[in-house]
Amino acid sequence: MIDILNRKIGCYKNTYDTKVDRVLTLDDYFYEIENSTCEEVSKYRSAIKTYGKNSNEAKDLKMKIPAVTTSGVFNTRKDHDLKSEFTNVIVLDLDAQDNEGLNLSGAVIMLKEIPYTLAVHKSCSGKGLAVYVLVEEWKPNTYNFTRMLYELHTGFVFDNATSNLSRLRYVSNDGDTFVNHNVFSLSIPDEKPQERKVYESKASNITEDSKTNGLLKWWKSKYSMVTGSRNHNSYILARTFNTYGIDKSVCQVILMGYESSDFNSTEILGIIESAYSNTADFNSSQWK
Repeated sequence: MIDILNRKIGCYKNTYDTKVDRVLTLDDYFYEIENSTCEEVSKYRSAIKTYGKNSNEAKDLKMKIPAVTTSGVFNTRKDHDLKSEFTNVIVLDLDAQDNEGLNLSGAVIMLKEIPYTLAVHKSCSGKGLAVYVLVEEWKPNTYNFTRMLYELHTGFVFDNATSNLSRLRYVSNDGDTFVNHNVFSLSIPDEKPQERKVYESKASNITEDSKTNGLLKWWKSKYSMVTGSRNHNSYILARTFNTYGIDKSVCQVILMGYESSDFNSTEILGIIESAYSNTADFNSSQWK
């Protein structure tokens, strides 16, 4: 564990910067976040409260926040151009915009229970979480495998747009930063080569309900049914339907439309049952 925290990462003055401003250890990085040393983060959060997160004032201040590459020190911020050793750390983003009614304190408790979680702290906006995961190695499927594992463990939706190794991460301030000194590394299975295929549902228009159709439109725009992702993306739809109070039978009809020889009814119905087993979540969110 001591060795992991001593591994080095690159820090940039802001997202416009292309050269490493300073090199620091993961231990120093988490220390600075816990001690809330970044004035730019404080100014950004103040602008969010005053003008709103999507305001020009907040956006301009966000671009001035220092950023880091948590997987190591890179020469040119490209995945293949790692200068230092790989820290074996990747980061998952848990955003409130993808998880309506997200309770940050409750989420932290759940994430701390996963043995591969190295650290957790609030995002730079203070409205989401950055989750640091210790992995054994980096493979083409490391990020997606880790993200799907955490989504199945927690039921949360994690950002699927942060999968490149050299991605910049804004620093943050969080006096309650959690660091796991007994972390375990996550073993990543080999990815089986397979042809990428997009699947379409055989179910035609089964409902005129605006809520159901609205949720389907959102889901299809973010989670297409492609080879290797059907189980995960089916679970996302079923869980979302459950949260918004869509009857299970409607979910069954929609997802059964994707049934095929390698994605059978038993598998599909099992996914739906798992999502709808969270009875406390049923109809807990309101469609706007």
